[in-house]
Amino acid sequence: MFFLKKNLGIGIYFLILFTTSLCIVTVFTVPFNDDYSSNTNKCVPIRIKMCSDIAYNMTMFPNLLQHQKQEEAEIEINNFLPLVQVKCSEDLKFFLCTVYAPFCNVLPKPLPPCRHLCMSARNGCENLMNKFGFNWPTPLDCNNFPVDGLCVGENRTSSSNPSVSKYGHDKKTETNLIDFIDLECPKAMKSRSMNTYQLYISNRTLDQCSVPCKADKIFPMFFDENIRGFIRLWTSTWATISLCASAFTTLTFLIDLRRFRYPIRPILYISICFVGISSIYIIGMTSEGTYACSSISAKGTPLTTQGLDNLWCSVMAVVYYYCQIAGGFWWLILCYVWYLTSNLQWGTEAIEAISSYFHLIAWGVPFLLTVLLLIFPSVDGDMFTGICSMGNLNTNVLFYFVFIPLLVTLVIGLMYLILGIISLLRIRRYLKCKQSDIDTTSSKVQLLMIRISTFATLYTIPTIIFLASIFYQSKYFDRWLTEWYSLRCNHGDRHIFGFSTSRHNCPSDLFVSAPDPLLFYAKYSSQLLIGVICAIWVSSAKTIKSYTNAYSRLVYG
Repeated sequence: MFFLKKNLGIGIYFLILFTTSLCIVTVFTVPFNDDYSSNTNKCVPIRIKMCSDIAYNMTMFPNLLQHQKQEEAEIEINNFLPLVQVKCSEDLKFFLCTVYAPFCNVLPKPLPPCRHLCMSARNGCENLMNKFGFNWPTPLDCNNFPVDGLCVGENRTSSSNPSVSKYGHDKKTETNLIDFIDLECPKAMKSRSMNTYQLYISNRTLDQCSVPCKADKIFPMFFDENIRGFIRLWTSTWATISLCASAFTTLTFLIDLRRFRYPIRPILYISICFVGISSIYIIGMTSEGTYACSSISAKGTPLTTQGLDNLWCSVMAVVYYYCQIAGGFWWLILCYVWYLTSNLQWGTEAIEAISSYFHLIAWGVPFLLTVLLLIFPSVDGDMFTGICSMGNLNTNVLFYFVFIPLLVTLVIGLMYLILGIISLLRIRRYLKCKQSDIDTTSSKVQLLMIRISTFATLYTIPTIIFLASIFYQSKYFDRWLTEWYSLRCNHGDRHIFGFSTSRHNCPSDLFVSAPDPLLFYAKYSSQLLIGVICAIWVSSAKTIKSYTNAYSRLVYG
């Protein structure tokens, strides 16, 4: 809609003419037909005004859309004039001319445009068309045009002049163009930092490059400022609730440790982990991107921090990642000690005797993973929440160092939990067969089963949602980033984003939608909800008594 703001007349003209164009174009279900006779084809001068200044001046009819006369073709091609005038793609006009006024040659039928020419035109203009409710016309579908062989396409290898054409497009050249072109890191994304910055876009690595933190009004990264503001409000609310709940759980355990012995002691350590996680979120929100967006671009705008460029960003990332992974391991240990208690009939003293091994595993493994990620700098900022963590811009780190460890601990923990519940069911059936103390003992076992099952279910559901969110992000983030980069790179006023090289170096092979904000709402809230769930275990009348006794000891000695 940006060109409507500049010229309302062109916008209205575009709407009226393009609606007419779609009604006409969609009549043709096949873009060109190999069976039509071409014996009567003759080379004639191009009289279509739009195509008067292209690289060739002779055409032949019927054209690829089976128009018999240039007058028919000109009426239809003029419907694309507003798009050509706003220059949404440098290749649009040449592509349209190769379809409506094809190059005259000695062959019995017109040469079609090469697919890369169509892709370049479509990639630059389709999003603009979509803003007005139009789709790319079916007869101009790029899949209808050849990748190689005899086709008309721009000469991207020997000349920078966009009007020079090439015939008999080489497949090797097409492969080089799509798979091996060097992408430019524009000034708006070029970091001034002396530390190493890397951004992965379309399977390429852009050195000293990062994503902007602020959302511009033309093509913001995924979300505009309104949605980002709601994400911050949503996350900060959940972080505050989670911090209060997990801090309450931690304090409840600490004032009466003898009450919370194994097998439920690991809940204390899970709560401590979520005190750390929720605190990092609150710090990130209140700092307003001071740490997550500490880098500056060549244009003086803030960029997302990467690596060890900012000390406090690195500290935030270490605390966040360490607590995140440690919380997963303490969940695994919680389920394991429940299994020892119910299946193997271990007592509290026996479990406490080996508790040092639990601490070694639950605190040691996350420590090793954290050190490994610091050796291969994987710290980066989260522009939406202002925190620093691991894997926001690197999908490999997000998948292998966040998703996989948390998934493994969740699944193994659930296996032990299910075995433990099965054992408790057997004990309950056994007690019902006994004639003595049946009511008291059986009711205690039943109450324990209900509490364990409730806590495990409430813990598992948000954990699964969180894991599903980061899995989806790790799978599609590179595509979202490439599409966002491509829109800016192919924009008619691309210089405002800091691009200086030819538009032919832009990726043009993806057509994906931006992520849904609900994904990030679910991701942040589901993680922080786990800290709230820990408070459920200590929510009882005994907790009130514990606080009363603690107050009495503090006041009266």
